[in-house]
Amino acid sequence: AILAIVKEMQDVYHGHGASATNVLKGVFALVLLAVNLTLQFCILTFIASHVVQPAVYRIQKDYQSFHQESFDEHGVFQPDMWRHYDRKNELCQIGMTSRFFYCVLLFVWVTSMLAEFRASAQLIHQVAQMPLCHQGQDMLRMDEEETISIIALTRRTRMLMYCFVCIPKIGISMYLLVLGCQWLSATTSFEALVVNTMAMEFVLHVDELLYEAFLPPSYRRQVEDINFFIQERQPTPEEEEWREWSTYVKAFCFLLVGFA
Repeated sequence: AILAIVKEMQDVYHGHGASATNVLKGVFALVLLAVNLTLQFCILTFIASHVVQPAVYRIQKDYQSFHQESFDEHGVFQPDMWRHYDRKNELCQIGMTSRFFYCVLLFVWVTSMLAEFRASAQLIHQVAQMPLCHQGQDMLRMDEEETISIIALTRRTRMLMYCFVCIPKIGISMYLLVLGCQWLSATTSFEALVVNTMAMEFVLHVDELLYEAFLPPSYRRQVEDINFFIQERQPTPEEEEWREWSTYVKAFCFLLVGFA
C-alpha cells in the first residue's frame, strides 16, 4: 500500500511516467488494501458479536449460578452448598481460576499486541519525520541497484498514509487487544485458553496472507526493497548516549504496560 500510494498513484495523478502498468499496479495494490481492511473489520465484528460476547455471557451466567447456589442470602459462602453444587468441575476449568496460568498467557497476548503497537508507532514516526515536498516526483530516489527510497512526502501523500495505513493499523490492533483480553477472560477450559491465545492473532496476518497470495513476485521485491530515507546529521557522543538511554526507557515502559 505504501508503494502504491507513494509511487504509482503519484505518477498517475501528476502524469510523470504514468502508464497503463502504473495504473494497474496502483489500483491492484489499493484494491488489496481495501480487501484487507474489509476482511479484518468483518472478522473482528463477527468475533465480537458471535464469539466474545456469547462467551462472556456464559461465564457471567455460570458465576451467577455459582453465587446463587453456594452463597446464602447474606453473601456468605456455604461449604455444604458448594459440595452439592453439580457444576463445580466446569467452574474450576475456567481459565481465571488458575491465576498464574491465566496471567502468563494474558501477558503473552498483550506482549504480541504491544509488538504491533511498536511497529505502528515506528511507521507513524517515520511518516511524520519525512521532509515536505511539493511535487510527487520529488518523493522517491532510486540508486544504482534500483532500490527505491522514500526521501520526502507531499501533504496529500502523508495524509493518505495516515488515513489508509497508520490509523487503521493502530485501530485494528487496539480493538483486537480488547477483544482478546475479554475472550481469554471468558475461556471455559485451560486447553481452550492456550488455543485462544494463539488463535486471535491470525487477524493481524490477513494482510501478509493477501500479500503472499496475490501480489506478483516482481512487485513484492519492490515492496521489500523500499525504505524511508531520513537524512540526519551525525549525532554527538552525548546525543548518541541519550538516544540509547531513551530507547531503553521506552522498552521498559512497554514492559511495564505488558505486566500491567
